[in-house]
Amino acid sequence: MTMKDLVIIGGGPGGYVAAIRARQLGMTVTLVEKEAVGGTCLNHGCIPTKAYYRNAEIMRDLSHAEEFGISVAGLKFSIQQARERKERIVKTLVSGVEKLLADYGVEVVKGNATLLNQNTVVVSGQEFKAAQILLATGSTSASLPIPGLELEGVVDSTSLLQINEVPSRLAIIGGGVIGLEFACIFNSFGSQVTVIEYLPFVLNLLDREISKRMGVFLKRQGITVHSSTAVEKVERNGNELLLTAKGKKGDISIPADLVLVSAGRRPLTAGLNLEKLGIAADEHGFIKVDENYATNIPGIYAIGDVIGGLMLAHVASEEGIVAVEKIAGYSNQIHYHAVPSCIFTFPE
Repeated sequence: MTMKDLVIIGGGPGGYVAAIRARQLGMTVTLVEKEAVGGTCLNHGCIPTKAYYRNAEIMRDLSHAEEFGISVAGLKFSIQQARERKERIVKTLVSGVEKLLADYGVEVVKGNATLLNQNTVVVSGQEFKAAQILLATGSTSASLPIPGLELEGVVDSTSLLQINEVPSRLAIIGGGVIGLEFACIFNSFGSQVTVIEYLPFVLNLLDREISKRMGVFLKRQGITVHSSTAVEKVERNGNELLLTAKGKKGDISIPADLVLVSAGRRPLTAGLNLEKLGIAADEHGFIKVDENYATNIPGIYAIGDVIGGLMLAHVASEEGIVAVEKIAGYSNQIHYHAVPSCIFTFPE
């Protein structure tokens, strides 16, 4: 068995960028990915969402076409065609990442990885050894302890991107970035959208002036927002779903054809064997690292969503670069206070 310099678990924007940088520095690299390279961002998040966002932009522009003397009588939207376009874009970009990894000589292994010890990763019964291991497994949708979320018609963001019919009424539990992006997209597609946010304001982590203004813009678009409101249960009521919530003025009943649960993200660490190796994590399960992205176990590093912090694709990529450079003995750091981000609502 050949001992590699580095095994990376996770082929998302953190992992595959780290793999390429490691090869540029002369390291031998194995990249383990259980699905398609590109991770959540490319396959189920940023890219497919922005493909739909472009559809929504065009729909919004066309809704004002007659003001400019352009007749659009008979305008129809097909989410099936929009989905096909989205999937073509994703397929093209995944192929591009695969080619990039091949061109740099990165060994890509498909399957679920488990840590055997600080130098060994097991994938489908096969062992891969390396001097260093980098965890870049990302995150997945967080769940909420609300009765009824297991019902058919209650989906997360990944499943919402796969639907073949625009729901007449879409209820979104959570008024954060992901929830509001989908609210604006599906409002443009023709859905009657209701957002239920537990905290006093949508986009609650942003400056209060921004979150308040966003509430105004959502209302102008016809999106209903219930803030300071807790969803207590979701029930099936004939052909519809019924959300029962408690708001500032008492109980609220919200009928919907589809419910999106958008309650943030949690680290994706199942099956890694973190506990057995003694890799430290915080109370939410995010892996603890130092300024070098090293865990408490020598030779094991972690980057991206799995360590929490700014859970953005470009942050994961930069962390991957810096972590690999630190492993190689270079001095580099990320200035987290200067990281740009964008929320793709209307307006952005």
